[in-house]
Amino acid sequence: NFIIDGKLSASLKSLGQQNGATLFMTLLAALKVLLYRYTGQRDICVGSPIANRQQQEVEQMIGFVVNTLALRSEISGDVSFTEVLQRVKATTLEAYEHQDVPFEKVVDAIVKERDMSRGPLFQVVFALQNNPEAPELRLGELSLVKEDFEGTTAKFDITFFIIETSIGLQATVQYCTDLYSDQTIERMILHFQQLLLSIVKLPLENIDELSMLSRQE
Repeated sequence: NFIIDGKLSASLKSLGQQNGATLFMTLLAALKVLLYRYTGQRDICVGSPIANRQQQEVEQMIGFVVNTLALRSEISGDVSFTEVLQRVKATTLEAYEHQDVPFEKVVDAIVKERDMSRGPLFQVVFALQNNPEAPELRLGELSLVKEDFEGTTAKFDITFFIIETSIGLQATVQYCTDLYSDQTIERMILHFQQLLLSIVKLPLENIDELSMLSRQE
């Protein structure tokens, strides 16, 4: 778990607004820059869940109807973060237009050979929860309370969960322990936080030049 404080989250929102983008798009673009810098790969695909309640018939329906989008971008180090953000924005808006297409159908159409050791289209997932949390839920005389539980299975190699709160962004990273150690993920989180600071200070800097390292490193 880690926190992106209110000052930095406000700066990220402001940067997004200046570029006609949402906080989700801004954070996703930053995560893609992080993955590009870690891997050296220019073709970065990240999965993201979407509510999938476009039709009026399912708006009030109780149940889990979430679909998954595969958000793919070409990343190159000789462009600024704002250019990456514009690319991510375009990809995301196009994906929203086709969000009703079931993820399973996309996999069937694209993937010819399956490797069961990993996800077919992406291995990293990003989710931002920005709905205001209800202080209390009641159905007549029935009251509902949140029950915490410990998950023991990672569905993907790495998943970034971020919740927007009144004091900043509360974030969690879930990861496959067969692939990554605690120390690796903790270092990745520190690099992500440092990268976000660099982005809000120098959004026009080429992404290869944005600092991710702490002063100690």
